[in-house]
Amino acid sequence: MRAALNERPFIFALLSQGFLSFVSPLAHHPDAIVPRVGRSRPRTGDTQDMESLGDFDQQLYFWVSTGIGLCLIGLANLFGSRLPVLGRVVVSAVAAAVPFGILSSLDADRFAYRLSAAVLAAGLAVVGVLQTRLPGRVIEFVRRPAAAWGLLLAVGVGVTVVGIVRHERAFDAAVDRQMEEFNALTYVPEREFVQGVAAVTDRGYAVPVAVAKPTHTKRQLDEVERRSGTLEQFGDATIKLRPWDVNSNCHGWVFTGGRYIVGGDAVDAILQDNGYVPVKEPGPGDIAVYRADGEVTHTGLVRYVGADRSVVVESKWGWMGVFLHAADKSCYGTNYTYYHTARGGNLLKGIESPAVPLAAANEPDADAVDE
Repeated sequence: MRAALNERPFIFALLSQGFLSFVSPLAHHPDAIVPRVGRSRPRTGDTQDMESLGDFDQQLYFWVSTGIGLCLIGLANLFGSRLPVLGRVVVSAVAAAVPFGILSSLDADRFAYRLSAAVLAAGLAVVGVLQTRLPGRVIEFVRRPAAAWGLLLAVGVGVTVVGIVRHERAFDAAVDRQMEEFNALTYVPEREFVQGVAAVTDRGYAVPVAVAKPTHTKRQLDEVERRSGTLEQFGDATIKLRPWDVNSNCHGWVFTGGRYIVGGDAVDAILQDNGYVPVKEPGPGDIAVYRADGEVTHTGLVRYVGADRSVVVESKWGWMGVFLHAADKSCYGTNYTYYHTARGGNLLKGIESPAVPLAAANEPDADAVDE
C-alpha cells in the first residue's frame, strides 16, 4: 500500500508528460490539430501520395524528430530523477516540445505532428507500465529510474537509426522507380525517314518526316506505357483521346495530323516560315510550344479556353497516346508559349487533313522484339 502511494506522484508525472506531448504541437504549429485550409491528411492506402521524394522526406522528419524527442525525454528524466514531480513535468514538456519545433522549422505535414505526439506518449506510457506492472526480476531491474530512462534513451536512438535507414532505402527505391518511369517516358522508337513525302513550310523548307521501325510488340509497348507512371501522375487532370502510336510524336501530331514523326529541331523553322507569332491569350486552333533550356520539347494544340482564361491543350505525349490536359498539367513542365498563325491551319503543305490509323494499323508483328 505504501509503495502504491509513493508511485502516485510518478504516475501523475507520466500522465502529465503524455498530455503535454499531445498539447506541445499547438505551441509550434496550430495546424497539428486544426487542419489548414486546402491541406488534407494523406489518404490511407493512397500509394501514389507516398511515391514522391517529398513524402519520403516527411517520413525522415517524423522518424528523426520523434527519436530526438524520446532521447531528450529520457535524458531529462535520467539526470533529473531527483527533481520534484512538477520539475520533471516541466523538463519533460520542454524536451517533448523540441521535436515539434524541428517539425515546424521543416514545414512538416500536420499528420507527422499527430503521429510524433502519439509515439512520444506511447513511449511515456511504456515507461509507466514498466515501472508499475511487470513482475519478476526484470521488472525489478527496470523499475530503477536509471534503467527505465536509459531504456527510453536507447529506444530513441534506435528509432532515429531505423528512421534514417528506412528513409535511405525508401529514397533509393523511389529514385529507381522514377528512373524506370523516366526511361519509359523518354523511350524513342528507332526512326526511318520517309522519302518522297511533300511536307514543306510556306517558304519551301522541306521538313524531314519519319516513321518508326517496329522493335517492340504491342504488348511490350502497352507495358512500357503502363510503367511510365505518367498516366497515374496526371490521371485526374487528363483525358485520353487516342491510344499510343509509335509512328507519330507530338510535333507530328500538330504539323502532320499524326501521320509522321517530326523532330523538335524543325519546330522553330516551322514557326518562322508559317507566320506564327507569340500570343498571351490564345484561342482554339492556336498551338502551345514547350521548351527546356531553350530547346523545343513538346507541341500541343489549344482546344478550349475557359471563361477564366484557363487553357485546355490536346497533345500527343511522345510515342504514347493523345491527351486533353490543362496547359500546365503535363509531364513537359510549365515553360510554354502560345503561338497564333493567320494561315488558317497548322498542317504543313503537302499534308492533307489527318486520317490517323494509329496503333491498330501500325502495330508491329507479334514476333518483333527489341534487340
